[in-house]
Amino acid sequence: MLILGAWVSDSFTRARDNAMFVLGWAGICSWLELLAKCWEHVVFCEGRGVVLFFPSFLTDPSFGAAVAWVLVARAPGHARAICPVRTLRDLQSYFLPATGPLFRLGHESAHALSKTTVGVWLRKALQQASIPRWDLYAAHSMRAEGATHAARVGVPPRLVQAMGCWQCYAVRMYLYHSPSDLWGASGRMLNA
Repeated sequence: MLILGAWVSDSFTRARDNAMFVLGWAGICSWLELLAKCWEHVVFCEGRGVVLFFPSFLTDPSFGAAVAWVLVARAPGHARAICPVRTLRDLQSYFLPATGPLFRLGHESAHALSKTTVGVWLRKALQQASIPRWDLYAAHSMRAEGATHAARVGVPPRLVQAMGCWQCYAVRMYLYHSPSDLWGASGRMLNA
């Protein structure tokens, strides 16, 4: 499993980046929403996972003033590296008591990261990990990758939509289909 941020020597930065990338992917979160999260919006559910409170949504105007909760399960023991609970707990250890923005420039900073910064760091982490075409990724790529992975492992589209807090079918724009997926679908259609 690829651990983005593992190349960083500073332990706080490594903990922050791991938590940020894992939570963005596993929670299928919009970066604008995720970067606005404060520790006061996080609830750890022992044995289950973590719940994020989103007081408003920037990605879907139909939510208006609605509120929502995003539930992100704990990863099984063999997937410790991608466990959102573990990565958030690691990050939380730098903020006792844990208040203010989740994702900050430094553990002594009170300012949340910007979306631009996250995109730059994500591309650098992907480049360091020798991921092909790392330059095509942006901060929002983790949301699309999370939705795509969920769909590929059999999560029904209506649940992917609910996990990503889409009120409309905009989720379909986030699901990546490789050329081999499309060739296979075309072949199935013609063989039916």
